[in-house]
Amino acid sequence: MLMRAWRHPVTRSDRLGAYARYLSWKLHASVVSGPVLVPFVNETLLLAEPLSRETRELSLLVLKDPEAMAFVAHFLRGDEYFVDVGASIGSYAVLAAATADACVSAFEPEPGRAALLRRNVALNGLGGRVDCRELAVAEVPGELEAFWSSTRRLPLPLRVATRECASAAVVRLDDARLAGHPVLARVDVGGDELAVLRGANATLGDPSLCAVIVGADPERALEDEQPELVRAVLERHGFVPADYDPWRRRLLRLERTRRTMIYVRQRRAEHIVRRLAEGAGIRVDANLRI
Repeated sequence: MLMRAWRHPVTRSDRLGAYARYLSWKLHASVVSGPVLVPFVNETLLLAEPLSRETRELSLLVLKDPEAMAFVAHFLRGDEYFVDVGASIGSYAVLAAATADACVSAFEPEPGRAALLRRNVALNGLGGRVDCRELAVAEVPGELEAFWSSTRRLPLPLRVATRECASAAVVRLDDARLAGHPVLARVDVGGDELAVLRGANATLGDPSLCAVIVGADPERALEDEQPELVRAVLERHGFVPADYDPWRRRLLRLERTRRTMIYVRQRRAEHIVRRLAEGAGIRVDANLRI
């Protein structure tokens, strides 16, 4: 992770600053039992779980998914609608609302992360733009009984493999009573993205929806065929895989060696390219704007 940060374009203007943020996170995580405060884009802040991988990436890189996060900020415009399924602590939701003045519906079923999501929205004064929903999204509605890790919220001497069980309501995205017609959606639910998409046929078929970002973590225990099934669902609705170069604001043909995160509606490609080129920048830190 440290070598990745050293070589990464996001840190090239201030590598020492990136390492200082990382050391600050490590220090706080070792002594604090509650959330740590992490600097984020456009002078926003995020409360984050002290030992999570997400927090480590936010501390080092700020933009934990640089291409996908830059796509969100460059594409969205004021008052447009973004749906974030698997919002976690709200990095994408805060990004969209703070950099583009977009409106967001953010779905997160895990109680601890949902609480941090709400706190981060309030902390950054975005309550009028981000609708936080403590719900799981899948193909079949009902109720989810799951074990959520509690170790990250325990004091250091007590961090053992304890878990707590909690239930969450499950909705189909098509039944979720969205606040409008989303122009952009993100689905990142730890390996169950296919189930979310299968319950979102009407949403995916809405011509207003220009692009979908799908979680793509190589360390996840995904079934081998799931990425291809996800791709098949999205291609059936007219979306094609793409890559994005945020430094040159260019939408690129996807390299087969990379796991797909961004899918764009093919017939809106020219519109998307134009919007990306004209979008407002992101202030990553005092020395870097993308």
